[in-house]
Amino acid sequence: MSALPISELFDSGAGSPAVLAFCPTSRTVVAPFSGRMRARILGAAGSGASGAYASGANAGTVAEVEVFVTAGDSIVVTNGAGGSTVTGALGVAGGTTTVTGPSGLSASVPGGRGGVLGGVPAANVAPAGVDRYWPGGLGGAGSVHVGGGGGSPA
Repeated sequence: MSALPISELFDSGAGSPAVLAFCPTSRTVVAPFSGRMRARILGAAGSGASGAYASGANAGTVAEVEVFVTAGDSIVVTNGAGGSTVTGALGVAGGTTTVTGPSGLSASVPGGRGGVLGGVPAANVAPAGVDRYWPGGLGGAGSVHVGGGGGSPA
């Protein structure tokens, strides 16, 4: 997969510089200049289930939203946490990632569903306040392999 040019993420036009703000943790980003901003948002992945026939979790959904920002505007990014580790239980959904700010920006991207027993998780919940999105992939189905015990030697 090729990387998206930085100019496609934050493009002020008219020859102004493009800026990419990667947010691995929750934070407030201040727009360095006025222009069109494209936010690419990732919902957190769920955790896999644990036990017989346990499935993997769904990947987080990816979404995009575009808004016009003015230099000095604050964009608040709150990252959802990944699904917590489980033992002998169903997986836990990943947390919702939100991005709020100027021009009515209020995007909410739910995390991936947690793993289940005896199947695969249902599709992720659709995000809100975004222009387009791509659902996270479904977790893989689990299986159990049981072998019989060997007889005792004669």
